[in-house]
Amino acid sequence: MGTLVVELYWSHAPITCKNFAELSRRGYYNGTKFHRIIKDFMVQGGDPTATGRCYIE
Repeated sequence: MGTLVVELYWSHAPITCKNFAELSRRGYYNGTKFHRIIKDFMVQGGDPTATGRCYIE
């Protein structure tokens, strides 16, 4: 595993960016496999809890 660097577009998706940044800061995605990476477009990864719930209120 290595380091993943992403660019977040806060002005376009502020809630999504906030959730992703905070979950990342907390280590939520540590060890998660990002199985689809399209350069300059998007990444997709699995849900480490397998619950589908990864939203911070």
